[in-house]
Amino acid sequence: MNLAYGGFFVVKMKIKKYFILSIFVPVIVSVVIPTQVLAAEKTESNLCAGKESCVAKIERVIDGDTIKLDTGEKVRYIGIDAPEMSPVECFGKEAFARNKELLEGKEIKLEKDVSDTDKYGRLLRYVYVTKNDTEIFVNDYLVRNGFANYSGYPPDIKHQKEFQEAEKEAKENKRGIWADGICDNLTAEKNNNQEIVSENEKLKQEVEKLRENCSREETKSGEWFAGFIWGILLTALGIWGYGRLFKR
Repeated sequence: MNLAYGGFFVVKMKIKKYFILSIFVPVIVSVVIPTQVLAAEKTESNLCAGKESCVAKIERVIDGDTIKLDTGEKVRYIGIDAPEMSPVECFGKEAFARNKELLEGKEIKLEKDVSDTDKYGRLLRYVYVTKNDTEIFVNDYLVRNGFANYSGYPPDIKHQKEFQEAEKEAKENKRGIWADGICDNLTAEKNNNQEIVSENEKLKQEVEKLRENCSREETKSGEWFAGFIWGILLTALGIWGYGRLFKR
């Protein structure tokens, strides 16, 4: 009698073990796997955020003073202001073309000042690129050659004097936007279009956020679906094991 009861107890414990595994293993798999994938994705997407300096590759040039990295992060150059591309201002196309020529597809070095991002979530950085074995300070280059003007805002003013001197040099040599007759109405255009540009920029930011959110949701859905499938397979395995044990 005692032997029979002992055997029954052992079988009962085994059944409980398989039953618990068949329930909890799928749950753990469906939660842990997507979480780990998302954590890795988050680390990659924030490659340069918060860092004093970093090296990254350009995905695309947006305009004369804004770029997008292959990490998905956008970068706004510190201390300068290039003519806008939307709506197109005087010398906006030229500034965009020169910035694109300098950086597109290249690896660059980014340097932080005090602020990490602006109000739109873009990284604020000084940008450096190497061309023909010579390092070019892109922010300074664009101002010095008349593709942008100096526009400093505290506390990010580490290179303020350098940019002021660069703008003075560009004006004296009538380069780019400072050439005679090139942009006589540049200031008027900026004032007239300031509100439009601001609203347009906000709209672009919102559209970009929606795209990124949709992309993230699609990724999450795929990961959770994969976890769910794994859960079903493991549950089936647990039930099969339970059935085998019960037959014994």
